[in-house]
Amino acid sequence: LYEQRCSACHGLDADRTGPHHRGVLGRRAGSVPGFLYSPALQRATIIWNSETLDAWLSNPESLIPGQRMGYSVADARDRTDIIAYLRQLTPIGIGSDTGKQR
Repeated sequence: LYEQRCSACHGLDADRTGPHHRGVLGRRAGSVPGFLYSPALQRATIIWNSETLDAWLSNPESLIPGQRMGYSVADARDRTDIIAYLRQLTPIGIGSDTGKQR
């Protein structure tokens, strides 16, 4: 599912059109060093967790107006599965389900 929905723009360990995803849970939005984010994401204070990633994947523009990701995942189960996959790639103790909303 990750390959089908995300890998055209994101790599696990390499930045592409979008930033890399390994370690995304627990990371502040717009914070991968060297990646050119939109001004909206550079200003964001969101910490990626299950809730914020679900909101982002559901409707990125609603969560962070002015961002540049033009893709969403409408199916809630697909979003849950993608987030579970990303959680498996996160070191233990990182990526708790707490974080700032905007």
